Amino acid sequence: MKSSLIALFSIGFLLFGTENRATDIVLVEAFPPVDSVQASPPPEIRLRFDRPLNDVGSSIQITDETGHAAAINPSAVDPSDQTVIFASLPALVEGIYTIHYQLAALGSSTISVGSYQFAIDLPPPVLSLTRPLSGQSFPEGTAVPLQMETRFFDFSLYNNRVRIYVDGSLQEEIRSLNYSLTGLSPGVHEVKVILVQLEDTELPATTNIIYIAVAHSDSQLTASGAFSASSRRLTLRQTIVAILITLILVASGVWLGRELDISGSKDRSSN
Repeated sequence: MKSSLIALFSIGFLLFGTENRATDIVLVEAFPPVDSVQASPPPEIRLRFDRPLNDVGSSIQITDETGHAAAINPSAVDPSDQTVIFASLPALVEGIYTIHYQLAALGSSTISVGSYQFAIDLPPPVLSLTRPLSGQSFPEGTAVPLQMETRFFDFSLYNNRVRIYVDGSLQEEIRSLNYSLTGLSPGVHEVKVILVQLEDTELPATTNIIYIAVAHSDSQLTASGAFSASSRRLTLRQTIVAILITLILVASGVWLGRELDISGSKDRSSN
């Protein structure tokens, strides 16, 4: 009798266990993949399971390594493939993330929960200032074109931008690879460009510094030469003084000549 009860209990346990295993919803495919390392922030989570899902009772959440939940758009079962649930993601920063899912099977009261992790490890951004070249000269009044190149840097993410300094002062922040410097005074100028993320995080490794010269324009040189020439002309007072000196010298010469003539006449008379 005792052996019969044990046998029945064992059969029941096996049947119950088999039923539970049969009702588990199994993750078949995941994006981002399980335990993967992403070189860029994934735009969405997309999970495929082994059976159709009910929109009601199925959801996705994501938390960072501190356990804080990231703000994501509401998840939904794909109407074209009910084995898939998805949710779009904001721009995630580097770190380790955990995706949590709760699932309700279509036409069943079965609820399954699960989770997995993935990481985001972005390559370091690179910035190159390709134009102008350090030491290049420009006429005053002309725009100085800046041309840059970047790698592993997306202007649509993390409030990414380029910060431009001229002679140590902030000139502009742009979300572009082209810019024109205008209004530079004659002389040598330091131009620095650097990548910036988030609120105010500069990336020192991306710093580019060049020195350019701005020369006087031809019209200004002509005006300067005219001014120099005019400055060499005598003023009215200087002209009058010069005339008076000349007259005095002439009069002195005439007087000295007459005195010499008189002296000569006396000498001849005495002889």
